[in-house]
Amino acid sequence: TGHCVITGRKNYESIPEKFRPLPNRTNIVITRNKDYVAPGAIVVDSIEQAVLTAKKTGDTEIFIIGGAEIYKLALESGLVKEMFLTHIDKTYGADTFFPDFEEQHYQKTCLFEQAIDEKHEATFGVFRYELS
Repeated sequence: TGHCVITGRKNYESIPEKFRPLPNRTNIVITRNKDYVAPGAIVVDSIEQAVLTAKKTGDTEIFIIGGAEIYKLALESGLVKEMFLTHIDKTYGADTFFPDFEEQHYQKTCLFEQAIDEKHEATFGVFRYELS
């Protein structure tokens, strides 16, 4: 909370309507649809415009929250200096995945690990990747 979040239209629409826009942050939605309206959010047409819009708010820490196409665009454009990724030790049915990236260019640090317990059916870890 308290920062700008950048998301693609499909990812934004996957958030239940009662939680949109995400509270306590500036929501920026990227779409090619010039007529798209997202009440309470800012709509732009490119990743570059989204970052520029976020910077104009004075925010120095901008979070790109998906989806896969937006992650890919951000990585390809060289905008990503730091990532926080969760690795879950279980396979789930899914049709969308985080894009491959050149992991060797990042320093990986484990921030948190969770074991299986009564609330968690799989182990997982949260990692920070910082561009070297």
